[in-house]
Amino acid sequence: QDVGDLDVESVMAQFDGESGMTRVRNCERIGLANKLVHETVRQQARKGNFVLTLGGDHSIASATISGMRTVHEDLCVIWVDAHADSNTPTTSPSGNYHGMSAAHV
Repeated sequence: QDVGDLDVESVMAQFDGESGMTRVRNCERIGLANKLVHETVRQQARKGNFVLTLGGDHSIASATISGMRTVHEDLCVIWVDAHADSNTPTTSPSGNYHGMSAAHV
């Protein structure tokens, strides 16, 4: 079942304040988008559907994995990428969340 494109732009637009996380760019907006991805993945996995997420960057990986983990407790992940994506807000030189997603799994 194709659930189509998720309207992450509208969800991210719900936050228009000052960020409380100065070391992660757009932290609250990414959090809102990832919540939508997490919830959608979880709903589809609970239905027994095969879940495949396609996105613009690695930021959705943590939401996809956490959504699957709520349904499949024995979930294993093989992370294949040219970069480790294992930075944290403290170690990231850029503050871009797409370089932190593996660290948050």
